[in-house]
Amino acid sequence: SYGISSAGSDWQEWRVRDVESGEDLSDLIRWCKFTSMAWTPDGKGFFYSRYPEPQEEVQYQQITQGQQIYYHRLGDPQDNDALIYERPDKTNWYISASVTDDGKYLIISAREGTSPKNGLFVKDLTAPDSEFRELFGVGIASHAIIENDQSLFYVYTQRDAPRGKVVAVELDNPAAESWRTIVPESNDTLEGVTLLQNEFFLNYLHDAYTAIRVYDLEGKFVRDLPLPGIGTVNGVGGDRKDTEAFYVYSSFTTPPTTYRLNLTTGESEFVRQ
Repeated sequence: SYGISSAGSDWQEWRVRDVESGEDLSDLIRWCKFTSMAWTPDGKGFFYSRYPEPQEEVQYQQITQGQQIYYHRLGDPQDNDALIYERPDKTNWYISASVTDDGKYLIISAREGTSPKNGLFVKDLTAPDSEFRELFGVGIASHAIIENDQSLFYVYTQRDAPRGKVVAVELDNPAAESWRTIVPESNDTLEGVTLLQNEFFLNYLHDAYTAIRVYDLEGKFVRDLPLPGIGTVNGVGGDRKDTEAFYVYSSFTTPPTTYRLNLTTGESEFVRQ
């Protein structure tokens, strides 16, 4: 799926392209701003954010409020899309959807205006009539789900940790006093976390350059990831069960360079520059 905006507008139209044929399908999604597509693992459809259709004569001037989450099934017209989540009492919220890798949960991230202090709401997709459950409230701190093991969520949070930490949160008991801290806040700023081969790869900003430290699921330090030098890495990309991952390194004297990380040996090799 890909989105296109015309004439510099924030409005986007989204289409779906068949990769093998290079042809677009009949699907057309309109009235989107600030959205991504959260596909279900079966590939039959996706969740997305949109706004109510504005009046034609003011569609480029009208204030956009009341963002909603819909589900689109491939091949259906947009009018058939199902409304999944909305907050008419919070019309200035920006809301976005994601699906956990196991396909079990739909995650809604909500923030008020441009505040980074987002809340997270969870719905069990295996129980269609289930209600959304609040994991974190809006306006308290920044949160991001790293991965989950069934109802146990590994979360990056800045709550009581402005430089960031990693905690484990049970969906049935999400109160802050019940969190289990896996990697506590350090003197360095935690900028991102990836879970690979059941190890957390934490991307820190240390003395204005990147340091990547690896911890196991219980929070025990495993090793530092050797980098080509003092520079910047925006994160290590890969899926949890992959045997390899990739990262892009750059510095004042090195252009962005892609490396492949062998998760079995821990060694990196040059890919391209």
